[in-house]
Amino acid sequence: MQVSRPVPSDDAREREAFDSLLVAIDDAARQAESDEGLYREVLLLLLKQGPVAGTAIWGLEEGRAVLKAVAPSNHQTTAPPADIVSRLIAQEVVALSDAESVNGDNGARGGRFLVGFRIAGSEGLAVEATVKSPATERWRRLLEAVAELVGHAETRLRYVAARRSLEALTVGNRVIQQFHAGDSLVETSLLVAAGLQDELGYDRCWICRRAGEDARVVSSSAPGDVARRQLLVRAVESVAKQAFSTGRDQAWSAGDEAAAGNAAARRLAEEGFGRRIAVLRLVPPGANEPVAAAVLEQFSGVARDDEASRRAVLVPHAALAMRRGLELDRRSWRGRWGEWTGPAMIRRGLAAAAVIGALVLLAMPVTYDVEAEGRIVPVGLRSLFAPADGVVSKIHVRHGQEVATGEAVLDLRSPELDLDRERTAGQISELTARLAAIQVLRTQGRSGADQSPADLSAQEEQVRAALAGADEQRKLIADQTARLSVQSPIAGVIDRWDLDEALGSRPVARGQHLCDVLDVDGDWKLELFIPDKRAAAVFASRSWSPELPVRYVLRTDPQVEHATRLSALGERTELDEAGRLQVRGTALLGKGSEGERRTGASVIARIECGRRSRAYVWFHELWESFRLLWL
Repeated sequence: MQVSRPVPSDDAREREAFDSLLVAIDDAARQAESDEGLYREVLLLLLKQGPVAGTAIWGLEEGRAVLKAVAPSNHQTTAPPADIVSRLIAQEVVALSDAESVNGDNGARGGRFLVGFRIAGSEGLAVEATVKSPATERWRRLLEAVAELVGHAETRLRYVAARRSLEALTVGNRVIQQFHAGDSLVETSLLVAAGLQDELGYDRCWICRRAGEDARVVSSSAPGDVARRQLLVRAVESVAKQAFSTGRDQAWSAGDEAAAGNAAARRLAEEGFGRRIAVLRLVPPGANEPVAAAVLEQFSGVARDDEASRRAVLVPHAALAMRRGLELDRRSWRGRWGEWTGPAMIRRGLAAAAVIGALVLLAMPVTYDVEAEGRIVPVGLRSLFAPADGVVSKIHVRHGQEVATGEAVLDLRSPELDLDRERTAGQISELTARLAAIQVLRTQGRSGADQSPADLSAQEEQVRAALAGADEQRKLIADQTARLSVQSPIAGVIDRWDLDEALGSRPVARGQHLCDVLDVDGDWKLELFIPDKRAAAVFASRSWSPELPVRYVLRTDPQVEHATRLSALGERTELDEAGRLQVRGTALLGKGSEGERRTGASVIARIECGRRSRAYVWFHELWESFRLLWL
């Protein structure tokens, strides 16, 4: 016979569910080690086992509410106003409708519920729940019980934290006193390293001081000398420098994915075989910048439960002790010497010395030279030009031949003059015959039928006048023909290497250049072509020294430098064949032999225009270009 069991009612099932939820929350409250974990566990239980659409926990203090935790994460909630906070501190159950108005009735319909619990004075917490269905009286009492369990657990956690802080402070009093017992920087850093290592549960501690933008190891709790050439010491300084530059403490643990990107800490772990590394910046109370850093290594990888509370007590005192140790070090002779010889001071000194040296170098006066191109030519140089249009009939000389004054160089022949000479000769012959005929007629006393003796006399005078004009014309032609013989105006050497090729039996035009005659035994000169944009400095310098020193070298022999003086300077700006503006200058060289004296030899000359600062000599072209471009 089958016995049927009674089916529990809805009320019984709700009661069993609420009892189970309270038991679970009570277990979570007893086992919680932090308020964050407690809040998260309670909210998840409410969502899982209660008819809750969203829930949150608020911290209440001084009439305002601060959100501590919320579930689910996308749950939208708003902070209760001040009057609701005061009611929650009094441990009331407050029901808020959807329109956020206070609903103090029996809660016959679903909505948002807040249950408060006072921890001490005006401080407390509130549990919020947004229910899915109309809430019952049992549901409201359940929220009150949940708020009470969470409040008691929060009170217990605060008590445990306060007790740990008191224990850490009690245990650390002896260590704190040791921190301030050192008489020097090294002794103080050793005491700080040993104290932090023992009290925080690490196996090795390094103390690093700031050195400009870098970090330097002062001491270590491990026995042995600290040498910067060691790779381990450099790795320690690298993680300390990273903490100084980032402005926050560093932490690294083996296997921690969040710390995997810390290359400096990973390198230190490889060198020192550590599994946990912590870098603590030692910032004195009231200061903004750290005075030192403590680099702690642990080989086991197991942290103490009260490490955070002990660290909060010990680090400020360690920072004060290190600041005192640094002040003692600065007052000592070694510290004063270190300030002057430290890396930062050395860099500043070198930078200042470099700047001063550069300024002195730029301000030093040096010779300001104006560069110009030129050529060497004899002072006695005469160019021969064609006196008239014609054809070169004969050349009497060759290139390099010495000639005397008035010696024939070449002869020209003018077909026009030849034609005029023949025509004039025929005209003279014709007039002479005609004059003779007239004279015969007059002598014999005969005349034509139409001519009288008077007419013959008149004709004779006309013929004589025409004959005289023709004779003058013949003399002019003879004079012009004589000028077609080109003669040397001075004694010298013929200078044209292609005389026969360029002029032999060739037509020439009036004024065409034929050749040059050089007086190579006389004085020589240097013709200079000064750029127009540099001529102003030469003109200005000639006002106090008419003959400026000139140094020049031949392009064919640039290793030998020669010296002379500027004797003349043109007042006119000319345009050369390349379209450049230039001013001509002349420097006499005398008769002496200074290198190879070759007519037209090109040179590069420097005209000394006084002394200017090195900055002007080096950068005046850049400054002038800037002024022309922008000003």
